[in-house]
Amino acid sequence: QHYRVYAFDMVGAGRSDKPVADYSLDYQVGFLRRFMDALNIIRPTLMGNSMEGTIALKFALQFPERVNKLILVSSFALGREIDFFKRFLAIFLAIAYLSRPSRQGARVI
Repeated sequence: QHYRVYAFDMVGAGRSDKPVADYSLDYQVGFLRRFMDALNIIRPTLMGNSMEGTIALKFALQFPERVNKLILVSSFALGREIDFFKRFLAIFLAIAYLSRPSRQGARVI
């Protein structure tokens, strides 16, 4: 009643189209940006599970002005299978760059 929710398979995943593409994080972030532009989605709360969580995080780092909130669920490279130091470093960098976003910061991730 109070929110509009868009739930879709990222391009190349699930039942979505599978065009010939590199499917890199940059490609997926660009797809998400174009999806938001096409539907005139201004500042959504992004939620992603696994690889989509990593895509949402990278999108937020590249376009912080376009994200209201970020919800990461078992995001790729942030799980327990990654050693503690790397998880700590990834979370620290995400918090640091989200709290003080810059173009330089987005290049680090």
